[in-house]
Amino acid sequence: MTAETVAEWVKRFRDEGVDRLRDRSSRPHSLPSQTLPDRCTAVEALRRQRYVGWQNAPELGISLELR
Repeated sequence: MTAETVAEWVKRFRDEGVDRLRDRSSRPHSLPSQTLPDRCTAVEALRRQRYVGWQNAPELGISLELR
């Protein structure tokens, strides 16, 4: 355990007490770069036709670049 982790826990305890130290979800509050539902549907349809990533990209007008 690092000193930074301990310092963060101490800060949480001082700010909000014992309840702030309990386990909590690490799920983000929002997903700004989430794939739009219509795009997901289009990719799924192409995958059912056995298209792979490099074939899907030009078909859907998207980049092959990995984030």
